[in-house]
Amino acid sequence: MSRCRLPFILSLGLALGVLATPARAAFDPPTELAHGSYSTSFAQATDAAGTTTALLTAVGAAPQLLTRTASGPWSPLAALPAGTAGAVGPVAAAAGNGALALAWRVDRPHKYDGVAAAVRDPGGVLGAPATIAGPGDDGVRHPAVAVDADGGAVLAYNIGTRSSHDSNRGGVALALRAPGLPFRSAVTLQTERAQAPAVALAPDGHGLVAWTRSGTVFAVSVDVNAGRVGAVRKLTSPGSHNALRVAAGPGGAATMAWQGRRTIGKGKRQHTQYGVGVAWRGAGERFGRPALIGAGDDYVRDVALAADEDGRATVAWARATFGDDRRLGYNGVTSAIVAATAASGHAFGAPQVVKPRSTTLCGTPSIAAASGRVALAWSCVAQRWPGGIQVALGAPAPGRPQTVTPLAALRDRSGLPGPKTTATLDAHGTATVLYQLSDPAGPAAGTNTDQVLATRGR
Repeated sequence: MSRCRLPFILSLGLALGVLATPARAAFDPPTELAHGSYSTSFAQATDAAGTTTALLTAVGAAPQLLTRTASGPWSPLAALPAGTAGAVGPVAAAAGNGALALAWRVDRPHKYDGVAAAVRDPGGVLGAPATIAGPGDDGVRHPAVAVDADGGAVLAYNIGTRSSHDSNRGGVALALRAPGLPFRSAVTLQTERAQAPAVALAPDGHGLVAWTRSGTVFAVSVDVNAGRVGAVRKLTSPGSHNALRVAAGPGGAATMAWQGRRTIGKGKRQHTQYGVGVAWRGAGERFGRPALIGAGDDYVRDVALAADEDGRATVAWARATFGDDRRLGYNGVTSAIVAATAASGHAFGAPQVVKPRSTTLCGTPSIAAASGRVALAWSCVAQRWPGGIQVALGAPAPGRPQTVTPLAALRDRSGLPGPKTTATLDAHGTATVLYQLSDPAGPAAGTNTDQVLATRGR
């Protein structure tokens, strides 16, 4: 299938140079990878050596894969390995020099029937898909995968989801893979209904799987090299713990973040403050008491979290303000982008405004971290002013944002606050951002088409 005939709406990919100095990053001209009809899924991963793998999925079509090395062009789009029939919603992780893990839900012969994964060890080829979960698990959803530099991997997912009214929540299970070996048999961590699990793995094979159930955060430590799964631990009291994210550092260091809120005042003065909940531990330590950072009256919908190979973590979020002037942002809603950083095993510093609130509404940033650097990417939309795709790159904290792709003012665009973005970063300071861009000629022509574009810079 040629690129121009792919039934996609996907994303424009951008490679960005990390800002080690105040200078602006340079970008190659965007290259179109595909265009076509509306798509709901895309994912990407970049290893430390700079090889990027992207997975593009059109509505009603099988996922397709393309890659780009640090110095070469993008490959043509290709099918996933044989044995991936029924693949839905693939996810990807990459590390080191060539380690790659892909996972997806299997919707054949029925929806939510299974989970499968394929792994590439450094210097090897992508292995045949392995079935991790099947129809006997009574509905599986939300696979999440992480890989270390040697090809060790952890895969977590929900099971028993058919018992929930929307098949969206379920128990939590995981499977580990040591480098060069098949996945071990899956282990059920809990059977009660929980939200989607989050996973992270450090370069040394130590990692974390975490999830929320009934407003409480639970987590288990893993060691993929030893095939060890720790005890499930309750880390918070019941409360508001949504959009859970995790990151891992060497020696078992780990960080968690989530959307949190608290009630302030009493009676008529009672109101809700939103912020980001965080918890962390150093190597060989236990998680300390969670903290709420950046609390205020502005609404926080989601969070993003990443840590580099040393465990230095950065958390970022969009802080939305609901204003009365409907000419601003989208129907009066505008936002700022905020981030905070923390050394491995230490508390986060004070949140810093990366992008001040202005005339646009911006989505939650995508985030990546490597070699002491961090990359943020987000999209902004507005009814009367141009929006765009913006990035902030720096070391150790994100620097001043810049618009890498301006967009015309957007009206009545589904999926607000704008195109989804995903950012990845290699060890040499080159970042790649994928985002979903509507073809400006589509609405005028009575069609709904979008583009996939790519650029790389440093």
